[in-house]
Amino acid sequence: MAKPFLETNLKTTPQKEIGKNDAFEAGRLSRFVEVWKEEGAPQNILQTITGYIIPFVKKPPRVPFHSKIISRFETKKLNSEIQTLIQQKVLEISTVQAGFLSTMFPVPKPNNKVRPIINLKGLNKFLTPKKFRLLNHFRVPHFLQKGDFLIKIDISQAYFHIPVANRHRRFLSIVHQKKVFQFTCLPFGLSTAPLTFARVSNWVASRLRQMNIRVIVYLDDFLIANQDPMKLQKDAIETVQFLLRLGWIINMNKSLQDPSQHIEYLGIEWDTFHNTKALPEKKIFSLRKDLSKLLSSQKWSWQSAKSLLGKLNFASFVIPLGRLHSRKIQRAANILPEKSVRKKFPIPAKALEECNWWIQNLEKKDSLFKFSETIFITSDASDQGWGAQINEKHISGTWDAHQLQWHINKKELFAVLLAVQSEKDLIKNKRVVVQSDNRTVIAYIKNQGGTRSSQLTGLVFQLLTLANKLQAEICPQYIPGIYNDVADSLSRQNSLSDWHLSKKICNQIFQKWGNPEVDLFASSKSKVVPAYVSRDTKDKDALFIDAFSKKWEYKLAWIFPPPSLIPRVLAHLNQAKGSYILIVPRWDRVFWRSDLRTRAIDRPFQIRNLHHHLKDLTTQTNVTKVQHLRLEAWRVRGGQF
Repeated sequence: MAKPFLETNLKTTPQKEIGKNDAFEAGRLSRFVEVWKEEGAPQNILQTITGYIIPFVKKPPRVPFHSKIISRFETKKLNSEIQTLIQQKVLEISTVQAGFLSTMFPVPKPNNKVRPIINLKGLNKFLTPKKFRLLNHFRVPHFLQKGDFLIKIDISQAYFHIPVANRHRRFLSIVHQKKVFQFTCLPFGLSTAPLTFARVSNWVASRLRQMNIRVIVYLDDFLIANQDPMKLQKDAIETVQFLLRLGWIINMNKSLQDPSQHIEYLGIEWDTFHNTKALPEKKIFSLRKDLSKLLSSQKWSWQSAKSLLGKLNFASFVIPLGRLHSRKIQRAANILPEKSVRKKFPIPAKALEECNWWIQNLEKKDSLFKFSETIFITSDASDQGWGAQINEKHISGTWDAHQLQWHINKKELFAVLLAVQSEKDLIKNKRVVVQSDNRTVIAYIKNQGGTRSSQLTGLVFQLLTLANKLQAEICPQYIPGIYNDVADSLSRQNSLSDWHLSKKICNQIFQKWGNPEVDLFASSKSKVVPAYVSRDTKDKDALFIDAFSKKWEYKLAWIFPPPSLIPRVLAHLNQAKGSYILIVPRWDRVFWRSDLRTRAIDRPFQIRNLHHHLKDLTTQTNVTKVQHLRLEAWRVRGGQF
């Protein structure tokens, strides 16, 4: 059998320096501080690898150590593991008279061994860890590309590489065989440990990216990608050599050393060749066992229900409509009493139905890379009726007497459903961006339902089941009401607005960037240059009807679309050539802003005093709520980035 690629090609590296436990010595990064300095590590990273100072918000009390202290857990397996920690200098005999004592307990491992865990709950009360986000499985698809080859590199005993400052080791004390030991390095269980380690490994990953290596990292687990397997092998060698140079020990047994298009990472199986993401067999087996047990007994406790929901929530990432089919289980679990966490109660029939659905769907896979073609829907509802824009098409309707009594949230969500139902053929096999100015509607679609409103969850069930049948992906996005003018006008059965900037503002922008040759979103009244494109099919003076109907190739063009169309404009720019002046709302948190920045040729031009310079030519008045609007002009380039 051929040796794995990395072990074969790391010619200058002795095997013991790659991942053998007998080569490991706790806190070893402190011996490589000068190397980290040479590589440009910032001061906070250098301080951490020199000796981590635990950031107590309040100093823990020091308990005197005495000879009568005994350990609560003494088993043969645990003793063996602790002896290994002593040999590796993870634990050392304490030489101080007082400190903070915690207990050590064994946690079973799959290989019939145990992992010694220090219980630091008491010590963590004196810490306030900062909130931060680790890499998670939701972000991996944004990193991967179709056809990628992958290699995974795992750090051995990762936390133990980082030393703890001598003066703080006393707070990490345990008792073993009537002796007091203290941790010399970063232990699992310390509430600040994940952030501390993530800062170190994230800096390492950023340094690798500077070496033109595509890499992400979750704590000690590096994932490297490249479209070319030969180049990936080169990247992997450079990565391992860099990690070794910094003092890390590589666990070759846990690393995936040969380029592959199928890999398990963060508990998910990723297949860049077949374009799938799925649960690993072990997780499928475990979840099926839990579900079968509940279906057999038809009873559960608060504890077992919450455990199941946690697993289902994770699995929903790869199983289509998984969260949607967890809502009845969730609603049933929410009424279980927390005071009796182990007491058994009957499982409601509707929850059992969903458990059955899960067993039948556990092996399903979801697409890793979604559809490239996108349809844009913007909808709104009012007391008068509903309206939606689907690409260039406008639809609207009124409520019957029964619907008129509905809550506005239900009306808004129903408007989305009606829009999708009206254009089934159009959205089939497409990515559908749905924009609404109702945050509840967006949240219910994004979360595949909820527990507060069974009526909204019912509508979401209809919407997402239809989309799944059409193999369409629904992507909900919030749009502020003041920018949702087209759908709002349709829902109120009003004429569409026609926003227009004053000649003074246009001239200021033209002086900055030049005169556009065409206005792509205009009417005969609102055009800012003689040549324009209209959305009115009766406009015979326009160059053509519907700006999206043709590819854009202009030296400089003016684009001032309804704000709800901006995502579609940016998508259309992917196939465009030339440069464009794009007028957009100043809205920092909007999902398309990063795309806008990527395309920018110059800094944006802020348009001030809109109450003087922005009119709605349909009504010949100021735009509604103009005092709350902020607009800016961007000069952007066409093409893909």
